[in-house]
Amino acid sequence: MSPPLPLLAVVSCLCAIWPPSARAGDAPEKLLPFDSGEPAGMEMSEDFECEIFQPGVRLFMDRNYTLLDPPAFLRGLSLVRGSLQGMSFRCTTAGVITLLTPDPAIPQAASLAGFLEERGFQRVDEPVFQLFGKSDLDRVRIYQKRMAAGEECRLERWAVLLGPENVTAGQRPLDAPASVPAAIPAKPDFSPGPGYSDSVRMFQGIPGIERAANGRLWATWYGGGVTEDKNNYILLHTSGDDGKSWQRVLVLDPDGTGPVRPFDPCLWIDPDGKLWLFWAQEIAGNKGRVSQTFAITTTDPGSATAKWSEPRLIGKGVMMNKPIVTADGRWLLPLSTWFADASSRAVVSSDHGATFADLGAARIPDAKDRNADEHMIVERKDGTLWMLVRTNYGIGESVSSDDGKTWSNVAPGSISHPVARFFIRKLASGRLLLVRHDPPNNGKSRSHLTAFLSDDDGRTWKGGLLLDERNGVSYPDGVQAPDGSIYIIYDYQRQRDKQILMAVFNEADVIAGKFASPGSRQRVLINQASGINPTVPAGADQSNRNSNAEGAALLAGPGAVLECGDVEEDSLEPGKTLFLDRAHAVAEVPEPLRGLKFQRGKIDGVHAVCRQAGVVYVMTPSEGRNPDSRETKLLGQDFQKVNLPEFPLFGGDPNLCSVFQKQMQVDEALDLGKWGVIVLP
Repeated sequence: MSPPLPLLAVVSCLCAIWPPSARAGDAPEKLLPFDSGEPAGMEMSEDFECEIFQPGVRLFMDRNYTLLDPPAFLRGLSLVRGSLQGMSFRCTTAGVITLLTPDPAIPQAASLAGFLEERGFQRVDEPVFQLFGKSDLDRVRIYQKRMAAGEECRLERWAVLLGPENVTAGQRPLDAPASVPAAIPAKPDFSPGPGYSDSVRMFQGIPGIERAANGRLWATWYGGGVTEDKNNYILLHTSGDDGKSWQRVLVLDPDGTGPVRPFDPCLWIDPDGKLWLFWAQEIAGNKGRVSQTFAITTTDPGSATAKWSEPRLIGKGVMMNKPIVTADGRWLLPLSTWFADASSRAVVSSDHGATFADLGAARIPDAKDRNADEHMIVERKDGTLWMLVRTNYGIGESVSSDDGKTWSNVAPGSISHPVARFFIRKLASGRLLLVRHDPPNNGKSRSHLTAFLSDDDGRTWKGGLLLDERNGVSYPDGVQAPDGSIYIIYDYQRQRDKQILMAVFNEADVIAGKFASPGSRQRVLINQASGINPTVPAGADQSNRNSNAEGAALLAGPGAVLECGDVEEDSLEPGKTLFLDRAHAVAEVPEPLRGLKFQRGKIDGVHAVCRQAGVVYVMTPSEGRNPDSRETKLLGQDFQKVNLPEFPLFGGDPNLCSVFQKQMQVDEALDLGKWGVIVLP
């Protein structure tokens, strides 16, 4: 018999959510000796890589964490490297599996111990050990179970699965629903109550647009909540007067206050004249990694009272950009499973949308470069397919020469861009239209939304029509009318101004660099929500940078001496790389901090222990700017906000940062989750 094939899977179960009270230790634990019996066979439903469990091996596809020194009896077991955020598997042949998960006795550890014990896993009578890093949060227990053939589990952050043999990729069809709440689609609500009115909505953005043959316009976006959270819902509006006035048609909200959130809607009229409204759903907090894409359709897009189909599952992943139709009539849909190894997927339909199947996928080789994909595909004149992908370095590109079955690895291209959505589409003239951010000096802010044209399949670009120069404009989508008019929709200040806007122009305007053609328009307001977002401080100035005038004066005095583990120390200056596992570079630094030492760690967090008392500063996005803000956490640890104005540490508005400070004492610990940067005087 062949030796076991390595398998590691990242674990957390979406097939059930256990209550907070279900913790390891609620009842006496029954500890068992390690079972080295026949390993189970496994079929994996997500991307994975096979490896041997031995010191130095990288543990996750989307993290650079490496195995330290495991117990001898675990060395040499099989490991399938998956995403830290989630993976699912089915047992194909009965046998033993081994799971490693953080010790629940450690405060704040993301342990699955309680969940595993509820499902028949038993703890092995062996001590906890340090899996990677230096933090106690990464010390793990060992659990085992003899699984039966056919048993399934959907796993999330975080555990490690060892041991199975005969590991294969799952063959579940794209339209087979997963047994998770997010797989139950929202149904159209044509008479939503006052809770969905513009006057109460506190966040909105990420729009899409389409145009029917008779000129009727359709616009979609999502909103609700205070940011991208469990209270989000999809909105669909229409205009019968070329965008002068708009009316709401429907809302898609699967479960009100959550935990499921719908997001990233997309509108598309197919070659048969059918209008599709696509959207994704996930359990809030999963960040597109365990998502499903659904659609509803209408055959009458020229009518405001069109009848819509029942929701339909398209497949796993997220699709926020329009499909394309190739020269041979196939539909290619750009679905993504964020942060996975081959995440930028092409899904094909060869029967006018009756069925969909995975065709091929482009791989972003370095995990630190992976982001939300948001990829778009165009067919070039020579028949090759060109894919542009959002990455952590900006826009990457991939090419397929075999109709989308295989793709080159995603690599940096020549188009400068922040980490944000862009829009590219082939026009009726054969030219390519690209709408992207073009801030001065190759900046990385979400500003200066500009349209360009290419006559040579994207090798060179000409023109440059500035649609909106303000900071906080983002996420363009577009459509072209038969008369050549181009409609671009985008959002502005999703939490403050909460505007959905439109620009109308033609190719001559792009070449001329000005809105000159009859009917061209700029900053057409489609919708503005007016709910007061509690995370946006009152009195924010027009530059959208909060003054933080209520903060404390910057502490003087010597800096603390910190033991930070895996970090590099560098001087804080524009252009410096901020994180070990991301390419984000410093954009701006407040003058009092410029040149000070900062600790370059991993974006998901640094654990520091104070070895000599002194001052510590932390830079993190202000509360409400970014769901990963550490402001509340820091204030809870007696840090003070400093009276320095917000500044864009990198990227756009989500990364407008404030400074926090504290006089730390010897042996005091600081745990920064995603994301904060430590600075020392």
